[in-house]
Amino acid sequence: MELFYLTEIGMEPLEALRAGTVHAAECMGWEDRIGTLDRGKIADIVITGVDPVDEIEKLSDPGNIQWVIRDGVIYRSPDD
Repeated sequence: MELFYLTEIGMEPLEALRAGTVHAAECMGWEDRIGTLDRGKIADIVITGVDPVDEIEKLSDPGNIQWVIRDGVIYRSPDD
């Protein structure tokens, strides 16, 4: 929901997504380890059934989560 709230105060959806990933990592000084999908970086990935740039508010609905990759383990949605 936090990313959606950023759009409510005027941020574009893509920039809100960057704020929660790339820029958050930079603020913590961890950009060499997290924040983007690059070789050698730690990555937990959430794959949704919606385009977050077009429907960022739907990211907070667990029903839109199809897959999660955490610590290299792939988890499917219970609905699959």
